[in-house]
Amino acid sequence: MNWVIVTGAYPPDEMGLADYTVLVSEELAARGDRVWIFAGAGPDTGRSTAAGVTLRRFPAHFGLRALAPMSRELGRVPQPRQMLLLYVPQAFGPRAWMQKRRFRGVPLALCLWLQSLRERVWTTFFEAAVVPGPNPSRSTRVLAAATRWMLNLTLRKSSRVMVATPALAEVIREVTGAEPATEWLPVPSTLPVRIEPARVAELRRRLLGEDGETLLGHFSSYRPAMADLLYPMVESLLRDQAKRRLILIGQGSEDFAAKCRAAWPELASQLLATGNLPAQQAAEHLSACDVVVEPYLDGVTTQRTSTMGPLALGCLIVTNDGPWTESVWRESGAVALAAKPDAGLLVAKVEEVLRTRPALGERAAQLYAQRFSLGCLVDAITSPRERPVIAGDRRREPAAA
Repeated sequence: MNWVIVTGAYPPDEMGLADYTVLVSEELAARGDRVWIFAGAGPDTGRSTAAGVTLRRFPAHFGLRALAPMSRELGRVPQPRQMLLLYVPQAFGPRAWMQKRRFRGVPLALCLWLQSLRERVWTTFFEAAVVPGPNPSRSTRVLAAATRWMLNLTLRKSSRVMVATPALAEVIREVTGAEPATEWLPVPSTLPVRIEPARVAELRRRLLGEDGETLLGHFSSYRPAMADLLYPMVESLLRDQAKRRLILIGQGSEDFAAKCRAAWPELASQLLATGNLPAQQAAEHLSACDVVVEPYLDGVTTQRTSTMGPLALGCLIVTNDGPWTESVWRESGAVALAAKPDAGLLVAKVEEVLRTRPALGERAAQLYAQRFSLGCLVDAITSPRERPVIAGDRRREPAAA
């Protein structure tokens, strides 16, 4: 099979969608397929480092000037071919490549181009549309209307609809009124799963220093929604715990640590921050931790690579339930789950895990291997399910590989 993957992000972009694109394309190529990646403006490296994968970049980040070159390039991809659209609406806009945190462009031209094709399009949704909150600004209302219109166009063109979490199927239904047959394809870890125990043991000794005994960890990009929930936990986890260390991993961790040190200078020596790390080093740091804490305002989901990473590594994870959380997290026993996104409940759950040391790690690694791994994802992409998940049915589980 020849695959055309249309994506709004590709390295050197620093976002999860870029890593996802690389992982899926290289796994497809490793199975003997050929892959063409259609990405927006950026460094033109030609053929990617993986055999069987070709990168094509287009001007204006899928704006009007990109449409003719995209059509020509698509015509050069031999049959049989299948187009896979990785849908994050604002990642495709003409200004998207300039934004590191939240994209502002909208893929109007791309959506119209898709309508003109005779191709079957399979679409994986990582986001669906902007849903405005109370008292939205005029610009937010305009963006919400635009992304709703684009979502309708994309659904009309999609012969197969996949979502990273079932809650997105509910968003699609609420925004558009449509209820397409929807498949649940969890997002795999973007970190290596294989690590050297000796390297991890040495890293742990170095991070703890002479006086440390317990190493807690957190892995994220420290956006406000996450950081605001984590912030009050820091003092509670470290206060009167001189032998405890908290290591903050990921882009934005240094700024967040500086904020915490300014608030509680007496805890400064117990706070560590790595900044943005290569994937292998991030995996080693997570593996060195006694407990990894991952709070979410809307609850843990199978879209959260910040949890999938430590899950794949068999870490002890404390996270929380929420409106988007799938039942697999409650039923598997693979994570310690606080009842809601509450700092006090999460801290109490961390203390419980440290005290009892439940067998979460083994169950976490097993759950990941059986349900969420890259192999499971590509199996699902290449072999459409006969009985898709019904839109909005969060009780169903992703099929085992």
